[in-house]
Amino acid sequence: TWHWMRTGLLQPANQIGRRELSLALHGLTGDISPLHYARVVVWNVFQMENLLYIAMGSSLLGFVGSIFLLFRRESRRFSAMTLFYIALFFGLLVSYQLYFPDFHGLRYVNPAVHLLFIPVATLLWTIPPHRLRIVGVGVTTLSLLCLSLYLHYQLASRMVWGKYESYIARPTQEQLTVHWQAIDWMKENIPAGTVVGVRDHGRAAYFTQLPIQDLAGNIDPAVPAAVKNGTLREYLKGRNVTYLLLPDPKVRTDLLYQVIFQDFILEPIKNFPPIAGKGGLYKINWEKTLPSAKK
Repeated sequence: TWHWMRTGLLQPANQIGRRELSLALHGLTGDISPLHYARVVVWNVFQMENLLYIAMGSSLLGFVGSIFLLFRRESRRFSAMTLFYIALFFGLLVSYQLYFPDFHGLRYVNPAVHLLFIPVATLLWTIPPHRLRIVGVGVTTLSLLCLSLYLHYQLASRMVWGKYESYIARPTQEQLTVHWQAIDWMKENIPAGTVVGVRDHGRAAYFTQLPIQDLAGNIDPAVPAAVKNGTLREYLKGRNVTYLLLPDPKVRTDLLYQVIFQDFILEPIKNFPPIAGKGGLYKINWEKTLPSAKK
């Protein structure tokens, strides 16, 4: 409400940019089919399992506890209000998908389940002793073990890691040097004040201390709009962007990179060490224009 009263916009400016990127990711450009959009929203909700993992076990236990409390007269009102609050919170997040179809936003449902610890504690306390309690502990332990193994499978086999990146190994100093050499090169070789365009700009912006032009739309919502209407070249030229830090176009086929490699004349910096073995640094040749970029 405060943002709407201050700017007249229902969504923050960075969400406008991120929405354009998300729509492009799902192929939702031009005339959007409501049925296609609805399928994307349903799929995003389904993908919530990618964000829960181990928390899913405790969440399911919490819901079981809440249902259990519904059948107890003294706790029925509390359980009903807890389930209503969580359903309302989750419903708002799902409704937000109608504006911004990105399933990562659904992770914010996690703060809503903090009330479930009360039903879980009550459920465990009221389980009859001896055998049933042992069975309960055994089932919970087995569930956590299965979810942990699944998480290990996801991170070790399905998730793409860059060179020298891992979620369990500790890199050596030599590996750290290789991993950071691209950032170090930019800091040492690019003149201060030179604008570099980067999409995933966290490390580059923080550690090179160079002015960074956001290509993701998270900070600069004008970029996705320029990509959409074919004016990205003019926009980045007006922003005095000299270099672009880009991934390998064969690896990343996003619309943003398709437009850049199609409409820009890029001169690769040959002695630039690639980040994690993918992509490189390019200098934009503003003096020449590709036929596809001419009006």
